[in-house]
Amino acid sequence: MSTITRTDADGKQINVNVEVLRVGEKLILPENINPEEAAKLVTEWAKEQERIVAVNESLVGHPMDALLAFNRAMEEMFGAVIAEGRRSFFGEIPPAIMSIETGYDKKGIMNMAKVPWGIFKLIGVDGKIQLGVKLERGRYALVISGQVKAKDKDKIHKLANIARKFLANDSIYKGQAFEFVPIMVDGNNNINFDSTPRFIITTTTKPENLILPSKVEIQVQDSVFTPVLKTQACRDSNIPLKRGVLMAGTYGVGKTLTASVLAHYAVANGWTFIHVTKAEQVGAAIAQAKDLQPAIVFCEDIDRVVSGERSANMDDILNTIDGISGKNDEIMTVFTTNDLSNINGAMLRPGRIDVYIEFIPPDAAAAERLIRTYGGKLVTKSDISEAAKRLEGRIPAEIREVVNKAGLSRVTTGHKHIELEDLHRAITIMEPHFALLDRQREKDNDRGNAKPTIDKVLGALVNGMVESSEKKVMARVDEKVQEILDKM
Repeated sequence: MSTITRTDADGKQINVNVEVLRVGEKLILPENINPEEAAKLVTEWAKEQERIVAVNESLVGHPMDALLAFNRAMEEMFGAVIAEGRRSFFGEIPPAIMSIETGYDKKGIMNMAKVPWGIFKLIGVDGKIQLGVKLERGRYALVISGQVKAKDKDKIHKLANIARKFLANDSIYKGQAFEFVPIMVDGNNNINFDSTPRFIITTTTKPENLILPSKVEIQVQDSVFTPVLKTQACRDSNIPLKRGVLMAGTYGVGKTLTASVLAHYAVANGWTFIHVTKAEQVGAAIAQAKDLQPAIVFCEDIDRVVSGERSANMDDILNTIDGISGKNDEIMTVFTTNDLSNINGAMLRPGRIDVYIEFIPPDAAAAERLIRTYGGKLVTKSDISEAAKRLEGRIPAEIREVVNKAGLSRVTTGHKHIELEDLHRAITIMEPHFALLDRQREKDNDRGNAKPTIDKVLGALVNGMVESSEKKVMARVDEKVQEILDKM
């Protein structure tokens, strides 16, 4: 902005603010100015272009993703990426070259990208920029900052916009399955490159190996798998893809395998799958998922952070879950627990948990399917329902061991296939082991580790609230009685 002095109709001198615009190779001057004014404006504009100004641009997203996008933008706009070293007390320190994992290829080999980090010199730009990382409203961003001449400020803005397009359209994490790793940043806003997500191979997962009791299977299919497998149909039917799922049940009944199949389906259908290994990090993972939608955040043993009395950490997690409330949010949170009674009632509120699935040990039909899956072609085609009935209520790992022992029995008896007799022999051999496992489970139950149903938990919550209200009323009555006695 420049100022020119003019004389108005009354003969008074007034200052008028005018602006010179540059469009491509042309300068656009205001209308109705004389040659002297034009020369002054162009001279002042040229001086302004040489002034040193600060630049600051943010690329919101995972810093590793943003760094790759930034480097691609640099190459597209300037043809090369020139990183500079920095000076220290001990001399010149060369620029840092970082390796970033970008995902597995079809052969299961990890792809890597090498990118520079630090200070950059841009071709045709007077000045330098440097990179850093900061937290903006709960989400991380790669920050491009530095000092350049005013004439080059628009180039930095253009560079950032190109990078933003790459980040939005070509994320290395969107549509992939990975293990969540917290982002670590030092006091100088430099990222720790060890804090990169760890990709998960999902192509080896076989969905047909997930065998559940029919009731559980229907719940899992309709409430968990269908939104991923038929995403567009859900959108067309205005069925929200934002949902909270709680899978509860004892150890070994299929919760983790269900999550593995879900990850497999997610990657095959354009969803991001984030596996949170530490329950206290689920809030940060959900924040990251906002940039990678549609996304699934899976966390085992959620009761570790939402049990007992309300705490600041629990409130943070609940508030983060509540924050998935936008009309277009497409984030599914899937939690597991081995002990439903430990979970604070606030977590079970609709909107936080929309679907509850109680995983139970296999029934007879599921047990037979497991026998045939584990034994494959070695299992007879004849009726084995009697053996399956004996295995009803045993977890899949125990049924697998029975099939292994039945295979040894087949060798002993000389049968061509694993016959009903071999299965009966194996079950009989395993019965003492089953009894030992059952006694251990009973001890766990006696110590208060029984796995109640959702009805029992909600009933206990309601009873607890009623009991709490009664106590408050009685306490108030006691106070009033004491007041009367004090006045007598």
